[in-house]
Amino acid sequence: MLNSMNKEAKERKPIDRLKDFMNLKGIKTAEFERMIGVSKHTIQSAIQRNGNMSDVTIGKILKTFPTLNYKWLLWDDYAPMEIIDQQDSNSIKQLLANEPNLKKLIDSADGDLKDEIVKLIVANSKLKTELIQLLKLSEGL
Repeated sequence: MLNSMNKEAKERKPIDRLKDFMNLKGIKTAEFERMIGVSKHTIQSAIQRNGNMSDVTIGKILKTFPTLNYKWLLWDDYAPMEIIDQQDSNSIKQLLANEPNLKKLIDSADGDLKDEIVKLIVANSKLKTELIQLLKLSEGL
């Protein structure tokens, strides 16, 4: 069973992950096409034929949604639905302004690791709370 699930996940195409993204955001296909500036039915046709999207279309998607994880969209790598949107970005900025130790921790990490730490903090409020408490405790040592 697990092997078949892994196989199914590996066989998913970028258009399948794009459908997941649109569902997560609550965006209908026609609205999404308008948002990214492609012709009517460009995305709808790719969905219906389970086909590939052009490089130009993918570029427009990533330009319109710059925080969409392109590695996830193209190859199903990294954090699939841990997509940081503008609201999350503002929350992170506010959090880091209020928690200088957390900011130091994130700033000390390398590029990909820094991104993963931020995504985990956004996705898991309990982790965020416990990490802040731990950093405060370590400050007193």
